[in-house]
Amino acid sequence: MKFKTADGDFDVERFKAAVRIFITAQEIIVDNASYPIREIAENSHIFRTLGLGYANLGSLIMSYGYGYDSVEGRALCGAITAIMTGEAYEQSARLARAIGPFPGYHDARASGVPKPVAKDNVESMLEVIELHRDAVREIPEAKEFAHLKEEKKAWALIEQGYDGSYNGDAYGSVMYQNENVSVRVSDKFMEAALEGREWWTRRVTDGQPCERKDARALLRKIAEGTYICGDPGMQFDSTIHKWHTCKGTDRQNSTNPCSEYLFLDNTACNLASLNLMKFKTAYGDFDVERFKAAVRIFITAQEIIVDNASYPIREIAENSHIFRTLGLGYANLGSLIMSYGYSYDSVEGRALCGAITAIMTGEAYEQSTRMAQAMGPFPGYHDARASGVPKPVAKDNVASM
Repeated sequence: MKFKTADGDFDVERFKAAVRIFITAQEIIVDNASYPIREIAENSHIFRTLGLGYANLGSLIMSYGYGYDSVEGRALCGAITAIMTGEAYEQSARLARAIGPFPGYHDARASGVPKPVAKDNVESMLEVIELHRDAVREIPEAKEFAHLKEEKKAWALIEQGYDGSYNGDAYGSVMYQNENVSVRVSDKFMEAALEGREWWTRRVTDGQPCERKDARALLRKIAEGTYICGDPGMQFDSTIHKWHTCKGTDRQNSTNPCSEYLFLDNTACNLASLNLMKFKTAYGDFDVERFKAAVRIFITAQEIIVDNASYPIREIAENSHIFRTLGLGYANLGSLIMSYGYSYDSVEGRALCGAITAIMTGEAYEQSTRMAQAMGPFPGYHDARASGVPKPVAKDNVASM
């Protein structure tokens, strides 16, 4: 529990550092400890055996909301054990390079053992290292996204008679049911996929190359996952940044889980939806003028709410007043499309969706302009500074807007 941060993450680097410190300290203690009998004392100096484990695993698992004997709990346990074991072995190797291996490595003799099996333990040590290596190699390469495997597990359970409803036993027993999975890609990745080139993923922490992939095969896997279970969703980073209205402050790094809100870090957005079926008249027409009037009213109301809302942290509160982000959408699109006799994924359905979206967007922008004329633009327009952004890209957001 000492390695769980205030943000809820498990601090892997601090944990690895602690492993290195403890292994070193335990190695030092071997020569400073007392032992119950002579044979144990002698063999402790010959083999210098160390043992490092962890406590409070149950508390950590349950702090994340997982059951102790759950798939997620076992996965967390396995990951922590693997990190600890690997780091301990590596630190042991560092110590061996500095001061030499334990005496029993090159000389198999031990106190209380009249006739050793072999003259040394070199071969047996290397054999165990090879077992570790072979075990790693037996782990199958991730050919599918993990959430997709979980989806297929749920299907198998449903086939065995388990309840396949939203809150049923089938989906309740697999992971990734309370989250959305997104993949953010650049134009360069899409070009690599089109041309069949390789692609290097990059670490989030420092931007360094991480894994080499076949771009086309990876895109195909993404498409298969989305087709089967709706995840992962694609986020097109180059396009997102091109359309980013406040590039002068910082880049857009992520979205909310459902991806309807795209903006700067530590910001929030007042969201509202208009029920499209309410704008279908008795004659079957879509009442465009009433819809536009509703858009104007909602945008105005959402603007007023910015100054009257509460926010979870100081940075979000400050940035909400600086950028005054609003989000207006609609609900019941599928019902509207089908009420006209069109299928959801039809040319007519997409055309209706595009027309309604264009009307809503244009009217919302125009109403925003009217309010800016009356009260002035949002503060972040002329001043790119924001809470949590130590160094804005530019002095203002005029050019990017």
